[in-house]
Amino acid sequence: MSDVFDSQFLRRLEQLTLRVNGHFRSLGRGDRRSRRRGQSPEFSEHKHYHAGDDIRRIDWLAYARLGELFLKETSAEQDLNVHVLLDCSASMGVGKKFDHARQVTAALLYIALSSGDRVRLRLFTGGRLGRELGPLRGRRSYPSILDFLRSLEGSGQTGLGEMSRRFCARGAKPGLVVVISDLLDKAGYEEALKRLRYTRYEPLVIHTLSEEELDPQLSGDHDLKCVESGENLSLTLDRSAIRLYRQKVESYLADIQTFCRKHSIGYVLSRDDETLEKLFFHDLRLAGFFQ
Repeated sequence: MSDVFDSQFLRRLEQLTLRVNGHFRSLGRGDRRSRRRGQSPEFSEHKHYHAGDDIRRIDWLAYARLGELFLKETSAEQDLNVHVLLDCSASMGVGKKFDHARQVTAALLYIALSSGDRVRLRLFTGGRLGRELGPLRGRRSYPSILDFLRSLEGSGQTGLGEMSRRFCARGAKPGLVVVISDLLDKAGYEEALKRLRYTRYEPLVIHTLSEEELDPQLSGDHDLKCVESGENLSLTLDRSAIRLYRQKVESYLADIQTFCRKHSIGYVLSRDDETLEKLFFHDLRLAGFFQ
């Protein structure tokens, strides 16, 4: 894994903060501003007093002026729960895809740690949740993330639907869920993403594909074998076949983008031949991943 980020790149990552549209309970106070009400001294607004409310929050000056009981509401600092689900299936081993995905994961978790967020990294393959790391908080945890990522290898089938069912059943803390995957699953990606979207989470998808998957440079007769299912396919690749393949890929990617847009799921295509600089400071920014 080519995981050595220079200090300048890390400092630039520290300027980014993951965007969250929902409001989630926090385990503690962090660096992120939330509209959730809490114990911060910064005043937000008033609400009417009801029996059982904390009388220590009554605004007696408002009572003296208006003759009614109001409570002071304050804004709170929130440390966001960030769950990263990394696809470790065999298909992620095509090209430089898995190495690229691990670098993306490392950079993304560094951003979350730098923002004071609470992070957890979970691996999945074959519909199962495998090894996990976390919860972690603070940049001092970053070396352990790199060590963990270095040890990984891809194997098995993808199983997005079963993975999402098991993840939601575990009752992980509400928050952002970033799925880093090639989404190459015969059963599709729709069920998995909808389950995450409409349970307690806000999903973001970093769709990782290899250069050769997007733009194959093959010709002639080939015997191909699926790295996940073991199925064999013999075919002849001429110009018309390659042109048809590229059209199918474009249609497939357009369908995913339409699906994610319809369900308010953040989506970015990440090619394994593109730089992290472009991905983080252009593509992900443009897609609204950062605030």
